Amino acid sequence: MKILQDALDVDFNDNYRITKIKENRFLINIDKESVVKAYTLLKGLGYRLISMVGMDREESIFYIFSCEKKVVFVKALGNEFPSIAEHIPIANFYEREICEMFGYEFIGSPDSRRWLLHNNWPKGLYPLKKDFPRSSKVPFAKEEYNFLKVEGEGVFEIPVGPVHAGIIEPGHFRFSVAGEYIINLEARLGYVHKGLEKLAEGMTIDHCNILAERISGDESFTNSLGFSLAVEEICGVEVPKRAQQTRIICAELERIFCHAGDIAGLCTDVGFGFGTAQMQLSRVWTQQLMEDISGNRYLRTINKPGGLRREVLRGNEELIMEQLDVIEKEFRDTCDILLNKSGFVDRFVGIGILKNQDAEAMNAVGPAGRGSGRKLDVRKDMGYSGYNNLEISIFTLEKGDIYSRMVVKMKEVGESISLIREVLQDLQGGEIAGDLPEAEIGSFGIGITEAPRGENLHFVMIGEGNIIERYKVRTSSFCNWPALCLAVNGNIVPDFPLINKSFNLSYAGNDL
Repeated sequence: MKILQDALDVDFNDNYRITKIKENRFLINIDKESVVKAYTLLKGLGYRLISMVGMDREESIFYIFSCEKKVVFVKALGNEFPSIAEHIPIANFYEREICEMFGYEFIGSPDSRRWLLHNNWPKGLYPLKKDFPRSSKVPFAKEEYNFLKVEGEGVFEIPVGPVHAGIIEPGHFRFSVAGEYIINLEARLGYVHKGLEKLAEGMTIDHCNILAERISGDESFTNSLGFSLAVEEICGVEVPKRAQQTRIICAELERIFCHAGDIAGLCTDVGFGFGTAQMQLSRVWTQQLMEDISGNRYLRTINKPGGLRREVLRGNEELIMEQLDVIEKEFRDTCDILLNKSGFVDRFVGIGILKNQDAEAMNAVGPAGRGSGRKLDVRKDMGYSGYNNLEISIFTLEKGDIYSRMVVKMKEVGESISLIREVLQDLQGGEIAGDLPEAEIGSFGIGITEAPRGENLHFVMIGEGNIIERYKVRTSSFCNWPALCLAVNGNIVPDFPLINKSFNLSYAGNDL
């Protein structure tokens, strides 16, 4: 804190106020004209912007930065702010979202078009304003969305979606191409926007936890965990060790399940049926194990703020160990075959490169970021839920292509299996939940988890009677969708499905 305070003293004189909220959690109040200066200062100290949260009861924005275990909330009052998107491009997407949800303006923004609300939503209606009722049925507006235009001889556009041939959620992709080569890709999302943050307002903590589990099906557990961590931080709850260990085991099973499915999808897209079948075996066996121990294939209704709703490990320790042996052998044997088959590997090497500087600019996280050389993993950086007691290997590759992202996932599956075994061998008895006291009105906290796709963030503010005042979710897909669009440029159109699958992003996890 002293380094941060000394830097603030030099750059801001007395024009700021810093408060220590909790261990490694700090709040800095500044005037809105100093937002760019604050970003520059924190970046110079090694912090990265991980989210922006609009508020309404007191018109303001929280700019959220993290560096290893430390999180800094920079709060600025007002409804008009200088844009920081010129300095960090991912900020433009946060700014666009806040603009359409609250009506706040960002001076100097390079792109002020809507991001999640479509152009049939009437202008001047801001759904996250407190005076906007959830039951409102708004009139239908008819305005065109202006896609970015690339002009030049031989350049034409290919629209894809929003309805796709497969059983996937909707998203529109507008390609600007010259021949088969992609010059620019713009993704138009928001087709399954659910108004989740508005739904959360006024919910009890338990009810909102159930909502968190349903953000994105294949990250149910880690999203519930992120929400729980935020509430536990607010209330100062100490989670029993057995609950922490159970959370690690469930989170790592979810990672194995997702990564095996991602690799199976890549095999499908290059027509390698054997690889698809083998990887799907690992995926199905993992999901069956998840159901065997919890009664639910997506590990729902296990987490709650304070610990666990119910015991899921007792009597299942031997079953988990036995099934991990089977899954590990099948998975490793299949990976060896895939990586030694040149016809398979050649389809991925040098394709869909996400450059390290682009990954930094978009804050690409998870395997997408680690495949481009970013050594970020909040299991190790934050050490939440007992991860600080484990030795976690972070696997990175520098090239940023499809092959790199695939290999990172392969290695992470092996690491997840090792972590589960290590936790099981040291499994503690005792309570599975702690008491949840009444929170102070207006108190807030943050839960950050390493979901299979990467860093997910849950910001919670508590209102009167322990109800939810504000719930802001930023999943890894929010950052990685813009990164995907950059990775596609310079490739040919037929390679887009492969590049897209290597990121395997969630529409539901973005369109909140």
